[in-house]
Amino acid sequence: MSDSLLSRSNTLRSDSGDTLTLNMNTAMLKEWVQLPGIGEVYVQRILKYRGIYEDFTRLEELMEVKGNSQKRWEKLKIHLYIESAME
Repeated sequence: MSDSLLSRSNTLRSDSGDTLTLNMNTAMLKEWVQLPGIGEVYVQRILKYRGIYEDFTRLEELMEVKGNSQKRWEKLKIHLYIESAME
């Protein structure tokens, strides 16, 4: 792992400085809004969903959050990964 990569236990990481990726189970508002097409209102819905259902287990669960669309999903999915918040 290069110095430019953050460890998997962190919320955000960058692969070769090109693609920012985010752990859906630990990311907070300030991390989510760094992704393309994500605003604070949508992040609040994501965080509420995560609070109700606990950890995401599949990336596709984000499609269940009000306000998501196929177009938004296509932009976001390359930036997301799942790792349990308990690990």
